[in-house]
Amino acid sequence: VIEINPGAIFLKEGETSRDVTLVLSGIVEKIRTRDAIYAALSAGALIGGMSALTGHASHHTYRAASFVQALRFPSGLFAEIVRRNGLYERMQRSFDLRGFLEATSIFGEGIPAVVMHQMIEGAGTHRFEAGDVIPSEDLDTLNLIRKGRVERRAGDVLLDVLEIHDHFGEEEAI
Repeated sequence: VIEINPGAIFLKEGETSRDVTLVLSGIVEKIRTRDAIYAALSAGALIGGMSALTGHASHHTYRAASFVQALRFPSGLFAEIVRRNGLYERMQRSFDLRGFLEATSIFGEGIPAVVMHQMIEGAGTHRFEAGDVIPSEDLDTLNLIRKGRVERRAGDVLLDVLEIHDHFGEEEAI
């Protein structure tokens, strides 16, 4: 177990992590200034995991927002465990969807890692072509726009236009 002081940066955007960090307690800020993405990560968050699997540099900077306790283990060990257990595709999907969710206004701040994991496991994807009407059953669940745009209309009247990271359906989902 390691301790990280508030304000300490332990992985910078553009660096390849040699370690994977599992947050045990405290809050870590996930920052990507060029896209104005800021997220708060808490216990259960895994930092550097995708970098360990792909060998690519981190897309974010991670900074301790409070005193943080964490487990740190070598990237190679993490990658080997994932590969041996056939978890690569599942982990890749999870990291990808988590990154998208954390970039939205409703999931970017302080969602516990366990809850985020449950949402990712239960999430589904729907594709609509331009001009399609979204079925009413899809309006009963929270929908996040990953690509494209949605026009909300009342008859021929355009009410608003939703773009990437916007959401709809939350009124009925609650």
